[in-house]
Amino acid sequence: MKSLFTQPRQTRLGGLTAMLWSLLALVAIADVAPLAVPFNPPNRGAPGRSSTVRDAGSRGCGIIALEPTQTHWGETLQAQPTFWVFLSEAGRSVALTLTPEGSDEILYTATYSAIPDVGISRLPGPEAAPELAPDVPYRWTLSVDCPDESGDGPATTGIVVRRSPTDELAQQLATADTDERIALLASHGFWYDTLTALAEQRLQNPRSEAAFLNWASLLEHDLVQLNDVVEQPLTDCCQPD
Repeated sequence: MKSLFTQPRQTRLGGLTAMLWSLLALVAIADVAPLAVPFNPPNRGAPGRSSTVRDAGSRGCGIIALEPTQTHWGETLQAQPTFWVFLSEAGRSVALTLTPEGSDEILYTATYSAIPDVGISRLPGPEAAPELAPDVPYRWTLSVDCPDESGDGPATTGIVVRRSPTDELAQQLATADTDERIALLASHGFWYDTLTALAEQRLQNPRSEAAFLNWASLLEHDLVQLNDVVEQPLTDCCQPD
């Protein structure tokens, strides 16, 4: 009689074991996969402005500014925001220029010489640069010292606007931890602040899958569409000359 029950019992045990491993796998996924960053950008934009971008897959110098590519518009709480840019060739210099939109006046220019690595680099504003006036759109232009046959280097452009936080948001940010702060910045549409916070989180925790998933969820947003650079390495440089 024993032989009559051996096979069914083994089958039941095998099925229970498979179910157990499936449950453990689901728990593990839930533990490492946070909710997507709740980016809620203002749907304003500056479409129609041309740029001579050479993308991540092109030969030679390529430049991609990390911005919402469908609007070319990003907002910040900072008096002097940090820009992030992908370069496909090491050793090139990048020039940054800011001007009030619709004006020939230059707020400031900065040069970042010989960026050492291929990947995404941090470009902070110069310490002595003038602050952005609140609620004024500024056009930034990033260009690479890498002329083609026509003598022009690749360049890209977009808009940055400084906003003042409400009293409620300022109070929430003052008491928030890192993850809460990122969620607050993203949900209020502050592109440059959210991007910098997520980049710093990745630089501090390069092996963190949660940090990478948050980063990817921002860059793959419908109005951002920077899927091509999601997996590019981050380099913690550079300083303006």
